[in-house]
Amino acid sequence: PMDDKDPLFRAWSIIAAASLAGFGLFLAFNTAYRAFKAEDVGGSLAESLKEGVFAAVLILIAIPLYNATASLLNSIAWMIIEPHMASIGSGFALVAGLFALSLVTGYFIPTLASLGAFLALSSIFLIAIALVRYYLIAALVVGSPLLIIAWLHPGLRGAAQALLGVLAALMLMGPIASIALSALFSGAGSAGGEAGAVAA
Repeated sequence: PMDDKDPLFRAWSIIAAASLAGFGLFLAFNTAYRAFKAEDVGGSLAESLKEGVFAAVLILIAIPLYNATASLLNSIAWMIIEPHMASIGSGFALVAGLFALSLVTGYFIPTLASLGAFLALSSIFLIAIALVRYYLIAALVVGSPLLIIAWLHPGLRGAAQALLGVLAALMLMGPIASIALSALFSGAGSAGGEAGAVAA
């Protein structure tokens, strides 16, 4: 979530102000485009004004709407992952232990060296995905006024909707990742417990 002290919020405010300032010009262009295509100036003007009011309201509530959605999804993700925190912590500790072991003994045991390299590359890959997701969400939220204004134009509507769909998918990745992580480590913990019981 963003607040008014966040640099991203300030960037969004500048873009929103610029978008609203050019809103009238874009609305006039959109009306002319619709009238040219439909040859119905009155109907085109009414449709453009209706969509224009909707877009202006959406720009003004974009950050509160994003904050509410992000908080809700974060809460859902935490509800999913909280019961499995012990298993997840043990899993990460095991991965860290294997990586440390591979560093110490990898020179003598090539298999452990390969395991350590795999763990290191996997960690870098996952961190890169998380960073890309964060910056993409930030860029799309900050640029949302431009996307909303672009949505007003029939020729740009498809691209704007596609980018807003990407934003929704990126935000949903949080709860989905929580489900996957919980399933992975709880399954591994169950398998380990059953193996221990059989050994006993």
